[in-house]
Amino acid sequence: MIDQETAGLAVGLLAVLIFFYGVKGWVSAVRRRLLGLPLLAVSYTSPPPVTLFDLLALFIAQVAAEFWAVSLAGIKGPVSLADLPDSKQLSLLFFLNVARLSVFLIATALLYLRYRGSCSKPSIATWLRDVRTGAFAFCMIAPFVYGMQIVLSLIWKPSQHSIIGILRDANDRWAALAVCGIAAVIAAPLFEELLFRRMLHGWLDRLASSKPDDRLALLFATGPRIEASVEPRSADAATSTVEEPEMPASDAVLNPYASFEKVVDSSEESENSSATTVDSSGESRPKIPFWPLLASSAVFALMHFGNGPDPIPLFFFALWLAYLYRLTGRITPCI
Repeated sequence: MIDQETAGLAVGLLAVLIFFYGVKGWVSAVRRRLLGLPLLAVSYTSPPPVTLFDLLALFIAQVAAEFWAVSLAGIKGPVSLADLPDSKQLSLLFFLNVARLSVFLIATALLYLRYRGSCSKPSIATWLRDVRTGAFAFCMIAPFVYGMQIVLSLIWKPSQHSIIGILRDANDRWAALAVCGIAAVIAAPLFEELLFRRMLHGWLDRLASSKPDDRLALLFATGPRIEASVEPRSADAATSTVEEPEMPASDAVLNPYASFEKVVDSSEESENSSATTVDSSGESRPKIPFWPLLASSAVFALMHFGNGPDPIPLFFFALWLAYLYRLTGRITPCI
């Protein structure tokens, strides 16, 4: 295993890199807002529609899958993961990983089959751009979230996550590291972003953007898609930018670390050529009320209630993820 000094040095270096790129990201974000652009340079894809039925079906499937995981682990009755013996903790976490990943894969496949006519075609370029956007967005929000967590832990008794206890007490460290790593880095992000951002926040956005007469239909029927709106460019308009490889001028706007002069020049050219800026698919972002961001983030935070001060920083973290999903229409950057 890596010694404590080396691990501390690696964590310190990572923290410095996150802080450095976070500062650069916020400097770029302020400049973009002065130009009337979103905080992050991203392309928007109108997400396929979902209903309340889809959301409830996913939630029920997850609850059923977790009961199945408990049964496979040989555990009887509801019990906290922290109250189980070490071997049972690792076994239960393993089957929970299987359950969550299974639900994610099945739900994603069913959603694609149901709404494949509304889904955009995936591409490696889009995926890589989303990964880069997600990394920059994380560097921007991480210092605030971790700083808030540190301050709250000084006045509020912090809780220890069950995964930390498993890693600390496990006899087989490598097995524990593999199971816990899959849980924290793969299973939880995939399922939670599908449930909270793609399904819950996506449905709330659709509800908020629909006409009053259409909202009842959104409970069970597909309802209208969140279509892009074409509105005049203004300092307060949350618009997207053109992303065309053959147009170098627009690259300055899309690059979050481009020089301010290049961004201004590119923005002026875009404003002269069109009254509205759109993304590569020809769509501009729709204008949606702010309350779905608050609602979905509050639900996400409440799901972690009982973990000391964690729900408070998690609320702001979820708010940032929901904003990122609204900007892109995709959950890949959030994951």
